[in-house]
Parts: sequence; structure tokens; C-alpha cells
Amino acid sequence: MAGKAKAPPQKDEDRALRLILEGTARETGEAFFRALVRNLAEALDTPIAWVTEWVPDGRKLRSTSDWDSAASASFKPAPRPR
Repeated sequence: MAGKAKAPPQKDEDRALRLILEGTARETGEAFFRALVRNLAEALDTPIAWVTEWVPDGRKLRSTSDWDSAASASFKPAPRPR
């Protein structure tokens, strides 16, 4: 049984970019970010993706849009190495 041939890296990159661009082209505001994370997850072949914003006063990242996740989440990133 022959396996499916893997596309050359450039073809994968072109496909990923096309998915993201076509999937977000007609969206604005919150709908844009929902479409972005959904299409990023598909393009990267991953079940979960999210967009975050930096919250300086809490020194944390807050999820603004996520895909395949039951609820938005907040977390503190690990300290940067010095």
C-alpha cells in the first residue's frame, strides 16, 4: 500500500498562506480573529490555536480568540532567561 506523497515545503507554505488569507479576507473585528485562529489551526494541522494580547499590569497574556477550546484562558508566560 503506497503512502500519500508529502508536498514539497513551498507547496505546504503556499497552501497554508492561501488558507489563512482566503479564510480571513471578508472578516473584520472579532470575526476576523475567530476566522484567523480557525484557519491557522487548519493550515498548521493543529487542533488548537489562539491569539493573545499582552496585559502589562498583570504581566500576563489573555486569550482574545481561540479555536477548539471550550473557554478563553489567561496565563503568565515563563520568565525570560537573562
